[in-house]
Amino acid sequence: MPRLICGRLGYSEAAPAIAVLLQHDIGLVRSMACQALGNLALPEHASALGQRLDDEHEWTRAAAADALATIGTNEALELLWAALLSKAWDRPHYLANAIAQFDDRAFDRLAGLVADPDPNMRYWVARALGSTGDPRAVAILQALIDDEGETAPFIGSVAAAAHKALKTQARMAAHQRGQGPNDQPERKAEAVDAEGLGDFVRALSRLVNGGSGLACLEDEHERYWLYDAARLDEGVEPVLLECLRLDPDPGLSSSVLFAMLDGRDGPGRRALLAFAPDGSRDRLEKRATDLDLRDEILAEAPDETAMPLVLPRLLEASNNIQLVVAENSDDPTVLGRLAEAGRTKRVRHVAAQRLRRTART
Repeated sequence: MPRLICGRLGYSEAAPAIAVLLQHDIGLVRSMACQALGNLALPEHASALGQRLDDEHEWTRAAAADALATIGTNEALELLWAALLSKAWDRPHYLANAIAQFDDRAFDRLAGLVADPDPNMRYWVARALGSTGDPRAVAILQALIDDEGETAPFIGSVAAAAHKALKTQARMAAHQRGQGPNDQPERKAEAVDAEGLGDFVRALSRLVNGGSGLACLEDEHERYWLYDAARLDEGVEPVLLECLRLDPDPGLSSSVLFAMLDGRDGPGRRALLAFAPDGSRDRLEKRATDLDLRDEILAEAPDETAMPLVLPRLLEASNNIQLVVAENSDDPTVLGRLAEAGRTKRVRHVAAQRLRRTART
């Protein structure tokens, strides 16, 4: 669209026309409008961008957050902060990244949330603190490493978030000192391969990619994308599971196992739990139990005798499980309870809408 192109090229005269596209029916157009307004960085559009932080599509929410971070005004920070505190979405990584860019204006606020009772909030606050690059974050993150018993939906423990955030903070500090991120790559590679992981990873890479094997064993991002591709191929699963068992990064292994659970039945999920890293088993067991409950409800509506047992379990399930049930269940009792007491306003809204549609049919 010409309006979006003008925004990308920096023509501020196109801003009012671009802002209209924030209400477009197509999510991709709304996302591109956010990006174009972010490129123009006009403070008067912060409020309109803030409304897109509650967009149904994550990529649009992320684009709006990036745009507000680029605008950088106090109003933009307040909009991002309100979205974070609303806890409307399970994975507000884009909010954490955007808020971290406000430096001193955001640091004290983030530090004040490390004791929040919600582990999901503490997880993303930890990640945001690491991304600020502020040396004051180190002591706070080191204290969060003791937060081993709490987990965040889909991701991992608060302690794992603190570990990752400390790595981010160290990389940023090294960059500021003019050092590269891999000053000692040989030592790092040796540490990763200490358990013999390298042979299995290279074998898995050949099976998945058909090449000569993974080029950068010490890069956890490369290993993650390899594992993520491999989990879709049942033929390479034994090699993949051995890689996950040996991988020194428990957050990486548990994230891949977490994704693998969704495609299994009950016994298959329990078999995967044998490969759970120390400290992640409880989270993975909770996910397996939630998925069992989802399958139980959606495969066949619980009868009257089972319903009193099912509903309390559903209300304790994760936001994602509640949302999937709200989107797919036809049982009015289940939908009614989620509409009243779902974890997030989105769950309650979707359940109420589906309940009304079910009542009309």
